[in-house]
Amino acid sequence: TYNFADSEFFTRIELAKQFVSMVGKDVEIILKAQEEFGFAEPRQIKSYMDSSRFIKETQMSFTTMREVIQSYLTHTLN
Repeated sequence: TYNFADSEFFTRIELAKQFVSMVGKDVEIILKAQEEFGFAEPRQIKSYMDSSRFIKETQMSFTTMREVIQSYLTHTLN
């Protein structure tokens, strides 16, 4: 069994900071507790999967989050 997920992990705040940085904006990012979102069930803090076995056996790699954000910005803003 393989898990198809990159080993790269970001908290919500880290991901937001990276996105805002790449957009080139200077905005305040407000961190809120999970409870403030009103989810029906609590979300796990770390819910990513370990894909190291898959990567090792297939020699495949995943697109980095930085590349995904850049692609999104390129295709959205142009």
